[in-house]
Amino acid sequence: MISISYNVSSRLKESLAKADSLRQVILLTPVSPQTEITLRWQTTLAHLTGWASLSNQPLTEDSINTIVSQVQSDASSPLAVKVLNYKNALNYIRESWTANPDPVTFTVIKALAGILAVNPGSEKEIQPLLAYLQTGQTHPLIQSATAHLYFYPSRLAYLVSLLFLAKYNYNLRGWLSLEDYWSLNKTEYLEVIQQATHSTHTTLWFEFFCRAVITQMEKVGTSLASYHAPIRHLTHRQKAILALLEQPDTSVSNKTIQKAFNISQVTASRNLAALASLGQLLVHGSGRSTYYTRA
Repeated sequence: MISISYNVSSRLKESLAKADSLRQVILLTPVSPQTEITLRWQTTLAHLTGWASLSNQPLTEDSINTIVSQVQSDASSPLAVKVLNYKNALNYIRESWTANPDPVTFTVIKALAGILAVNPGSEKEIQPLLAYLQTGQTHPLIQSATAHLYFYPSRLAYLVSLLFLAKYNYNLRGWLSLEDYWSLNKTEYLEVIQQATHSTHTTLWFEFFCRAVITQMEKVGTSLASYHAPIRHLTHRQKAILALLEQPDTSVSNKTIQKAFNISQVTASRNLAALASLGQLLVHGSGRSTYYTRA
C-alpha cells in the first residue's frame, strides 16, 4: 500500500476551492437533453482517444468512433475489445456511481476490473486504502488523485480515479475527461506521477492533478457556453419563434413558422435549424412529420 504524505499548500488549497466553485456553476447550468447527449458522446471519445494515446495503442479518433458506433463490433479484434471494455467501464461509472452515497469497496473495484478484463490487485491491500480515503473529510479530488496514483500504471488507475470523481459529482454529469489532458501533457504527467510513486511525498502530484481537473472543468464550461448562445444574440424572428413555444406542451412545424411569419419554407428551415443547433429547440420526427418543441 502507498504511504501518502502531502502538504495542503496554498496552491493546492486554491485549486480545490476553484474546482468546487466550477463544479457548482456547471452543475447548476441548465442544459437541453440534446446538448447533454452530445457533450456526453464527445467526452466518451475524449476518454477513449486519450487512453489510446497514453497506452500507445494504434488507434485514431476515427477508428475509435467507428468501433463504438457499430451495433455489433468485430469481437475478434483485441483492440476493439479493449475499446469496448473501456467504454462499458465508463458507462458503469456514470450510471452506477454518479452521486452514489455508498462507500467504494473492493467488490466495486473488482467489478470495474472485471469489465476491463484486468487484475484488480489484492483485497488485503486495496480495502485498507479505500477505508483510508473514505474516512474523515478528505476532499474528493484528493481521494481521486490518490486512487489514480495507487493503481498506476494500470488503466484501472484512470477509471477508479473517475469513479471517485463521479461519486461526488465532480465528473460533471459525465462530461469530464482527464485522459485527453494526460495525453496532451504526457511528458509532464509521466514525470510527476513516476516521481510520486517513488516517494512518500505527493504534494506535487496532487497539485498537478487538480490543475488537470480545473483545466477540463473550464473546457466543459466553454462547451456549454458555445451550445447556449444568449437569447440576446438571436434575431428578432428567432426570439419570436421561441415565444410561440412559451406555453408548455406546445410545438411548431416548418409550415407553422411559414404561416406565422409569412416566410418561405427555406427561410423557416434555416431559423429552426439555427435554434436547434444552439440548443434552444428539440427536433422530433423526420421529413414532413418533423416538429419542434422548446428545449
